[in-house]
Amino acid sequence: MSRFLLNPYSMLAALLLCLSLQSTARSTEGSTSQFYIASDGRGGVHLLWWIPPERWSEGGFRLEDDQGNLLVEQTGPGANREAMQQLTQELRNDIQRLANPDNPIRTSAGNAISLGIQTLGNWEFAKALGLGVELSGLTPQPTGFAVLGLGKNGKPDGKYLKTEPFNLSQSTPLQSAPVKLRGITAANGVQLYWQGPDQHLLPILAYRVERESEGERSLLTPQPLIRGSDWPADTVAFTDATPPLESEVRYLVSAIDVLGRPSQAAILDLFVPDLSALDPPGKITTDTTKEAIEISWQANPSPHTSGYIVERSPLPAGPYEILTPTGLPGNQTQYRDTPPARATNLFYRVRAIDPHGNVGEPGNAALARRSAEAPAAPGGLKIAAGHTRVRLAWDPVPGAFGYQVERRVPGGAWQALGNLLTQEPRLDDHLGPMNGRRLEYRVSAVAWGDVAGPASKPVAVDLPDTLPPEAPSIVSAESVNGSALLRFHPAAPENQTAQLLVLRGGPDDPGLVIGDPLPGSAREWRDAWVLPGETYWYRLVALDASGNRSDPGEAVSLGIAAVIPVAPPQPVAHYEAKPFARVVIDVTLAPPDHTLVLETRSEDDTRWRHVTGASTGNTVVDTHPRQGKTDYRVRWRTQQGLLGPPSPAISVEIH
Repeated sequence: MSRFLLNPYSMLAALLLCLSLQSTARSTEGSTSQFYIASDGRGGVHLLWWIPPERWSEGGFRLEDDQGNLLVEQTGPGANREAMQQLTQELRNDIQRLANPDNPIRTSAGNAISLGIQTLGNWEFAKALGLGVELSGLTPQPTGFAVLGLGKNGKPDGKYLKTEPFNLSQSTPLQSAPVKLRGITAANGVQLYWQGPDQHLLPILAYRVERESEGERSLLTPQPLIRGSDWPADTVAFTDATPPLESEVRYLVSAIDVLGRPSQAAILDLFVPDLSALDPPGKITTDTTKEAIEISWQANPSPHTSGYIVERSPLPAGPYEILTPTGLPGNQTQYRDTPPARATNLFYRVRAIDPHGNVGEPGNAALARRSAEAPAAPGGLKIAAGHTRVRLAWDPVPGAFGYQVERRVPGGAWQALGNLLTQEPRLDDHLGPMNGRRLEYRVSAVAWGDVAGPASKPVAVDLPDTLPPEAPSIVSAESVNGSALLRFHPAAPENQTAQLLVLRGGPDDPGLVIGDPLPGSAREWRDAWVLPGETYWYRLVALDASGNRSDPGEAVSLGIAAVIPVAPPQPVAHYEAKPFARVVIDVTLAPPDHTLVLETRSEDDTRWRHVTGASTGNTVVDTHPRQGKTDYRVRWRTQQGLLGPPSPAISVEIH
């Protein structure tokens, strides 16, 4: 019997427990017998019945309607020759064995299940087995059907399967199309995935797959593809092993119900690339010469391989570098490489390119070996030091594939600059900020196979001091008598800081330098040019003896508090008439950053007025006194113009 990819026991058990939506059947042989009907609404009908083979009558079956009219006189395994011709030889052999009632296959439960799946999934097989018929010319009216078993003599033996009346005037709808159809191009062809229709009017086990290409349609499943209606959408349902490559293809998948009627087709349009175009070329060989390495390979047999990429590595496992970034044409099977001299052994591999620019996996790597004579020592080494780099140049050496540059401090060990050779007879050694030390350089030429020649004579260079000092730190900031007092400390080592600059700005803006540069020994600084109630941001910058400037240090913010002056002590005053009339007032000296204000008031005045008098030290003279009794008092005023409370007044009698 035929083999199936699905679980036949679970599938048939599920089918035989469900009756058709079109008709139910009564059977004297148990509940496993079923009857399926579909009408075209014009008197045409498809009929299929399932009776387990162990219950078949020796003479086959007879079909009648519910009025006793004979529809099919006798049918059985092999009776329908036209249907037999539609089957494979294997299936025809199965039916011929089933025609023998003594064949043990008819009493095997496992074979019965396999047979049931083939019957319900392949309409031509069901007809050839004598379990399905197509009729036409019936009266379009409700009609019941009966299947009778026939004995060896061709007469009914009393076994039968009967249906309820079925309305032949109504057309039985076809199934809807399969869903979730998709395709993936793989190495073995185009893999198709789908699920059965969302609604099953009749059981569905089989599918038909067709392909359209360049206007021609071909059937890919000459025999129905039995997959079942519950086939999972994430499992391959069918593989087209020979699709037309590098072309647009349309696939049409139809569900076939148990009566052989195809559903509407699910359609998938797909471009099928030639994946073999990306297969790696075979038989890569290398030929080493004094000047270069010749790499050869066999062309990819695919006609759609559009080019190749050649890769090289000093190690068989890579990493590999691409030698042909723009690719080689598809008809080229050789490449000439002039490699650098670092590696004694080099490995080469080749990748294929398809018409869409995709790059395939590489093939096996081929090894190339080569040796060379040691080159001469480079001459004419010249060195020039810049602000952040040292530039070297030397005379080229014939036969050199690259150069190794070494550096050291005088008396120290030589150190190579980088792991890769420089290809040109020049190099910039980017040192960044430099601290004025001396360095020595030398150069060696390297030939193929990592054969290094002698080093050149060392050349020394004195580097400028371009290394800035570290930024200083503000230790504290406080508001003192209406000014800002900063205390700070330079970064270690302190002797590298020659000067300090104070910057005043904002939280995100360093601002500008205020005041003159401070000596490196300074530890505090006062900013008197501030206003009470304002907030200021300060940063410090260090300068070394070479003028290199550090980055600004961390910003510190400070709010300036207002200075509230106090009342001065009571002044002492007396009148002097000679040599001219005047009042001399002795006062206490004002505090730093304060000025003295003298006020006077006569007997007939109600308000105090300011007096501008001559002042020497702690003495103020009122040169325009008024007659009579006059009061005097003093006040202190801050640098910001804030006037303090007055002192106690003193009275003077003026004549």
